[in-house]
Amino acid sequence: MDVKIGIVEDNPRTLTRFSKAISEHTGWQCAFACSRLADAMQQIREHAIDVLLLDLGLPDGAGIDLIPFTLQRQPACQILIISVFGDEENVIRCVEAGASGYLLKGQGDDDLAEHLQDLLNGGSPMSPQIARRVLKQLRQYASPAPLSGNEPVSVPTPNDLTGKELEILKDLAIGHTYSEVAANLHISLNTVRHHVKSIYSKLYVNSRTQAINTAARLGLL
Repeated sequence: MDVKIGIVEDNPRTLTRFSKAISEHTGWQCAFACSRLADAMQQIREHAIDVLLLDLGLPDGAGIDLIPFTLQRQPACQILIISVFGDEENVIRCVEAGASGYLLKGQGDDDLAEHLQDLLNGGSPMSPQIARRVLKQLRQYASPAPLSGNEPVSVPTPNDLTGKELEILKDLAIGHTYSEVAANLHISLNTVRHHVKSIYSKLYVNSRTQAINTAARLGLL
């Protein structure tokens, strides 16, 4: 079954490029492509989608409003922000609203297919600057709460992760893609994926954002 992807982007050339990248990928289908908030809301009402590519600056409203609108109707949909807005307020608001990833325009466009695959594999693609803003926010809550005595014994600790897993986790935390991690560490893409699955298992998480959050609380980043 094809992965159905919706696009909301007000720049016609970018919209065309994204649509083309999706249509050329085997197993992916562009469910709709529009440039206005009102049109996007109508499309989301009418079409079930697996992923929404979302720009924040739309001519008739704020793109961020589409995040809760979409998730209320399609909770399983993953939302990937691709925007020129990289300020901390927009980033945190989008993440808190339920966005699964956040890329700055001009930094993730050419690797859209790879970022989408990362998202579909359970990752949270982020540009390096965005990842740093998220980490900054997470570190404000990095001090673990006191244990009440009722928690399970199997709490992850820094020693649970191997040296290679820590290297990979740190690369992912600053926004590197799986391919970039593989190149940086001189290992194969499949090896990176194997280590990521191990990291998720050891930290009891199932996404990059959750892994970064947990790692920050444990003092690994």
